[in-house]
Amino acid sequence: MRECEYASEPMDLRLLVLRLVGQSRKILLITLLGVLVLGGGYYLMEVALVPTRYVATSLYQVEYRIDPITGNEYTYINGAAWNQWMGTKEFLDMLYQNLAGTEEARIDRETMKGYLSASLQMNLSMPDTRVTTQDADLSVVLAAAVERTMVDFAAVQKGIETIRVVDPAVEAYAYSEARPLNACILSAVVTLFLTLVVLVLKELGDDAVWLPVTLRKRYGLKVLGTIESAGFAENVRYLLRGAKTVGVLPVGREQVPEDVLSALRAAEVPEDAEAEAMSEDGTPRPAGPGEKSTMRLEKSLVWDALPCAELHPQVSGRIRTLDGLVLAVEAGPHMGRRLDAVLEYLHTQDCQVTAALLSHADETLLRCYYWRDGIKAFFRKNK
Repeated sequence: MRECEYASEPMDLRLLVLRLVGQSRKILLITLLGVLVLGGGYYLMEVALVPTRYVATSLYQVEYRIDPITGNEYTYINGAAWNQWMGTKEFLDMLYQNLAGTEEARIDRETMKGYLSASLQMNLSMPDTRVTTQDADLSVVLAAAVERTMVDFAAVQKGIETIRVVDPAVEAYAYSEARPLNACILSAVVTLFLTLVVLVLKELGDDAVWLPVTLRKRYGLKVLGTIESAGFAENVRYLLRGAKTVGVLPVGREQVPEDVLSALRAAEVPEDAEAEAMSEDGTPRPAGPGEKSTMRLEKSLVWDALPCAELHPQVSGRIRTLDGLVLAVEAGPHMGRRLDAVLEYLHTQDCQVTAALLSHADETLLRCYYWRDGIKAFFRKNK
């Protein structure tokens, strides 16, 4: 009995791609589910459950003093420095002075620091400040106070001559940093990638049997094909020639499928039995050009449908009394180890396997795999 080493089998890229295409509907559904869960969760946390925030933006023109050492303007104040200054004690003290006597002056300093930010969107001499709150009117009031504070702030800075408001905040706009569309796209890409990785690893790690040729390459068995193969009947007549009683042992099922038995019985006599080519002495001869096969089995051939050897190990006694044994291997995942167990049992019991066939195989997959006229049908099937 041939020893199987699954890890040493080369990757069948064509079969892998066809299997993934065959599961395209599952991949699409999982991807949509990922978008729904991840993208929907992001939308709930960042949009639906987050209160609307309003931002009031002010733009300034800054005139820098000349550095007496270099003779150049002070241009070291970048966006990070402006943003940091707005949270300093010095700036907040000046801001609260401008808010003195108002309701907004009661806002604590930590909350106020969270409302304020600054950046450089255009160039070093035109910073902008932003006040972001959950109340549009509050944002506008605080923005006006920040504008006055910025003008006053220039007086205490060594490198700044003046700060002038060029675009005051007169209205606050709804603001959100959430990007639900980007989140959905990213969720789809990540889910699709992870799904493909998992399916590829599953396909590569599975001991599945999808092709009749696997029975020959992996187990060294003579293969009849599938019941719909073009050469199935001819293979049956050739490999089982001279046999009187043949057992059919299922692998992956408890009983032999009825369609398999029917196909085997139908293969006993060629459809053109009445028009067989005959020699002058009346004996069958090899068919010539344009003539069909003359090979046929004896009409007395008996097919014995055997029970599953995994569940009925006593079947080995019946097998040894037969002239031949055909394994009906069910196509599908996780079938390799089950076939290994059956072959090991038959080897121990000195039961010889004459041939094997692949039952309930995906014929469309097989036609595509062998580049026959099944490509279009395969894609139509998996739309």
